[in-house]
Amino acid sequence: MSSQLSALSHQFFLKADSCELKAEYTLIRSRRRSIGLQIRKDAALFVRAPFFVPRKMIENFIRDKQTWIEKTRQRILADCRPAPQKDFLQTGKILYRGQEYPLEVSSKSCTPLCFQETHFLISEEYRPHAKKMFEHWCRARAEEIIPDRVRHYAQKADVSYQSIKINSARTRWGSCSERGTLNFSWRIMMVPPAVMDYVAAHEVAHLVHPNHSRFFWSFVAQLCPEYRAGRKWLKTHGNHLMD
Repeated sequence: MSSQLSALSHQFFLKADSCELKAEYTLIRSRRRSIGLQIRKDAALFVRAPFFVPRKMIENFIRDKQTWIEKTRQRILADCRPAPQKDFLQTGKILYRGQEYPLEVSSKSCTPLCFQETHFLISEEYRPHAKKMFEHWCRARAEEIIPDRVRHYAQKADVSYQSIKINSARTRWGSCSERGTLNFSWRIMMVPPAVMDYVAAHEVAHLVHPNHSRFFWSFVAQLCPEYRAGRKWLKTHGNHLMD
């Protein structure tokens, strides 16, 4: 038997504010002797536990640590400082998924802009148009990633939507039309994954509550228990990314 199994995602319910909320975590079992928690840079919860410890005990452990989990997530998101986006060539950095990556220029690159896991690479030919190339690149990534997150929350909410559109909005991260079309700004690709999840859950919740009443926010909490951290991040950093 290997010393470590593959990571598996799980859900269970937490009691919060007199209601039940779904909590998600990734469980990694190994030959360790105790349960350990890790909050990664995207605010996702990873739990490491011995092979012999039952799931019920693990989830009770998570419940006991819920206050620490929420405080840690808020601190991690607060520490995600956006990079200036006005001049990529001057700063030499690009903000993607909440992290800064170096931007390198290459005369050998066959594509206008590509992501190489640790850095972005832009062709010399398109160097004067770096910002426009980044917008095109983010639009393509958003069309791949956002529908998956919307489907995730739509299934949790047991609702359907008409379509998903990526736009160039500068004042809204997302919106929901009366006909059930969900719109998202391509700039959402610059925020941390946990913040994107909050925006996706927010717009899905509008399919049920087309307002910002207490019922709406209660529903958002059911879909995305950590939504407050994402909302706070956008209030603190969002304006810097809308230029």
